[in-house]
Amino acid sequence: MITAPSPLLTRPAEVAVMPLRYYGSVPYYARLARFSTVIIDCRCRFDKRDKATHRFDIVDTHGPLRLTLPVSRPDIPRATLSSIAVSSHGAWWGVQRVSLESAFGRTPFFEFYIDRFLPFLSHSTPSRFPLLWQLDGAIDAVIRRSLSLSTRVLFLTPGTTDASAPEVTNFTDPADVSLPSGAESWDSLLASAVQASSIPVNPLPYWQVRADHHGFSPSLSILDLLFNLGPESPLHLLSLQSPV
Repeated sequence: MITAPSPLLTRPAEVAVMPLRYYGSVPYYARLARFSTVIIDCRCRFDKRDKATHRFDIVDTHGPLRLTLPVSRPDIPRATLSSIAVSSHGAWWGVQRVSLESAFGRTPFFEFYIDRFLPFLSHSTPSRFPLLWQLDGAIDAVIRRSLSLSTRVLFLTPGTTDASAPEVTNFTDPADVSLPSGAESWDSLLASAVQASSIPVNPLPYWQVRADHHGFSPSLSILDLLFNLGPESPLHLLSLQSPV
């Protein structure tokens, strides 16, 4: 758990809403880091067009590469995001592990960080994290610790008895799931929260191992930033924060 406030925390009094992401992009974490609390509402209807919930982008020796986590949805109308399951189809964990090794094996900080993510690239991953939001949330917690972000991220899923009282999950501190001070309910808080996806981000480049051959690639997964810049990654995220 990160206890000291991050210098990226520029809007500490505000609560933001952000979408569920699988190894979210660099701009995604530049936005997330601004807020003391971020809410990811998984009670919404699953939108199959939002591929970033289970896909992420990197660049390998041949150029841009999109890695996909196969998922399955229950055979019910209006399935919620919280009900989407992680599939074991195609042994995707091995494909992704090899792809990351190929793309980032020569980066300065790959060996330093990769062990933190290998537990999510195992044949046991679908059984340990049967639902998409659980896997994405656990990965997000590791990413935020690696970036020393102090943002509290809370995941809302449907309550078992009362739809207006959702289940709240905090992957970094399971005991810290309280409603922020002054809020009457989670739904009222969501209605007044900042839609962080609309916040502008400065399009500043950083050093990438493949840039000599493919040019700078913006909006890649945060893994690209971590493996290339390592401990300097938070400084780059700070430079991306627009004053608006």
